[in-house]
Amino acid sequence: MGKFSDVLREFRLKRGWSQEDLANKLGTSKQVISRYELGQRNPKVATLQEWAKKLNVPEERLLRTEEEMRKLVTPQMLEEAHGDLEEAFEYAVMMGDIKIDMPKDKIDQEDYDVLEALHQNPRLGLLFKRSRKMSDEDIDFMLQLSDRILKERDGD
Repeated sequence: MGKFSDVLREFRLKRGWSQEDLANKLGTSKQVISRYELGQRNPKVATLQEWAKKLNVPEERLLRTEEEMRKLVTPQMLEEAHGDLEEAFEYAVMMGDIKIDMPKDKIDQEDYDVLEALHQNPRLGLLFKRSRKMSDEDIDFMLQLSDRILKERDGD
């Protein structure tokens, strides 16, 4: 899988945007875009989600080069999208025809570790899924409860 720096640069250039154009669309600076394109940093998952929303593309699109998308999209998918590779890829992701993982080299290490823990422990994943349906007050209560449990367990 290509590096995030390659994906971002390719995405920007395909649209004929300068780094400053992209930065303006994302509400950041040209210097930040430059650091990402030079591979000096990888985005946090929240940043990737925010950028995808602002660019009106699925998050998965910001993780794949055109070459990688071409390998995942079937000729039938491409035909149904009238030859538009990005549209075919986005539709296939939306329909669940293409499963996307979060590649370690494209996101922040701490976020990757959280995603890995959710993947490896189904019960932790279930707890997370349920928490997504909770109100802010419910989440605050659960955080307080988990703090108490950890303090009792660790003897603090």
